[in-house]
Order: sequence, then structure tokens, then C-alpha cells
Amino acid sequence: MSKHLLYTRADGGLSVFSAAPEARFDGETEEECLARLVPLVVPADASSSRIVDATDLPADATFRDAWRDDGVSVQVDMEQAREIHLGRIRKSRNAALQGLDVDYMRALEQGDATAQQAIATEKQRLRDIPETFDITVHETPEALADAWPAGLTQAP
Repeated sequence: MSKHLLYTRADGGLSVFSAAPEARFDGETEEECLARLVPLVVPADASSSRIVDATDLPADATFRDAWRDDGVSVQVDMEQAREIHLGRIRKSRNAALQGLDVDYMRALEQGDATAQQAIATEKQRLRDIPETFDITVHETPEALADAWPAGLTQAP
């Protein structure tokens, strides 16, 4: 079973460290190797550190930056996960808005008032997504990861 060294950084985030097999001394277990590396890996301002099995980590790393260790288990901080997810939504929304800027300029050059109005309406819908798309109803990381505004292409 694979082992990992966890430590909570000063910013509250969780860092996960794995020792490469070549880092082990002859006859040294993975856990002994990680324990030996603690002083070299864990910064002085880390609030805590411990060695865990890979199975103790969340299986889905979608919200890896929202992982928090309470000393017993590693959980996803849903408030932080929602911020991360909203950031991803905004990134996709901003790309869509940029594309519509080009379409709007073409409609403007062609004097197509109907197209201009339709594009302006769609741009406003996109701008409103952070206020109108409720991600607070999603209580698990899996449900949150699956939540995406209709009509918005998910960025890779």
C-alpha cells in the first residue's frame, strides 16, 4: 500500500508528498523513508504533519486544493471547493464572453441591430451566472463537480 506524507501549510492548504522508490535506503520501508524525510520536506511553519495510506486520501482529486486534514481524516472543505468551482465557471464564462465580443463587433459593423440585441442579452446572461447559478445546494464534492450552468461549455 502506498504511503504519503501530509502536512498542513501556513495558508491552511494541504500538501501531499510521496517518496520515490529510489529515495529509500536498503531495507527501509516506505513509511520509514517518509519519516526520515519529514525534517527535509515539511516547512517549519507547517501546523501539522503525518503519514497516511493512499486509501486515506479522497479518491477524486477534482478539488485537491480544498483538501483539509483534521488529524484523523482528509476531507474536502466544501466552502473552498465551491470557490474553486466558481472560478472554473468564471473562466469558461469569460472565454464565452470574449467570443461574443467578436460576434458583437461583426453585428455592429453590419448594422444588424437584431443580432446586437441577441448578443447583448446572451452576454448579460453569462455575466449573471455567478449570481444566478446556485452552487451552495451541492453538498458533496461529486455533486459539485457535476454542477455546471446550462449553455456554458466546460473548459478543459
